[in-house]
Amino acid sequence: MIIRKSIPIRYWMIIISFLIVGLIISGKLPYIISMVQGKTGEEVVETCHSLYNFSISHPEKWNPQLFGQSGLHGDHDLKLMITNGRLGPIILIYYHAYQNPALRQALNWSNAKIDIPRDAEIETKPITVDSDIKAISTKYREGNMITEIVTFTRDDGMFLIVFKGSAEDYKKDSKTFRNMILSFGYCQNTQSE
Repeated sequence: MIIRKSIPIRYWMIIISFLIVGLIISGKLPYIISMVQGKTGEEVVETCHSLYNFSISHPEKWNPQLFGQSGLHGDHDLKLMITNGRLGPIILIYYHAYQNPALRQALNWSNAKIDIPRDAEIETKPITVDSDIKAISTKYREGNMITEIVTFTRDDGMFLIVFKGSAEDYKKDSKTFRNMILSFGYCQNTQSE
């Protein structure tokens, strides 16, 4: 015969109190509360690249770097890099001017621009950007690193929005990345950040 004893409520209160104190000390309590509420607690700002007439919203604490015609380190198509102030992830936006490109042309450009390893696990699916722009998302994993490439076109050119980070970064920031993609659009004004 098994005899079950219930734990008095005061012991549960002590256990919960220790857990809360531990979370407060570790600085995780605000993060856990925001997760439960479904919020990140971060303010969102818009970065506009007036030279190429695109904008994207991102967490205020993340750092955008705009690049002009010469791009970065010889990559003329790289126009914006957004980092969150730690080692990862990195969001890259590439733009290539092309009059009325087809999505197939953009995918060919994407494949030439981003070298996907042969042995990588690849997942491809259609998505929507800016409520009416059709796009293709290509996600691959190489070791612990995850890269997601969102490829799409506008009447003035082709775009890639790229997430690069660890699997842990992707798990933590993939919702932020999705929101950034959905926020992508034309600049509302002519000033760049």
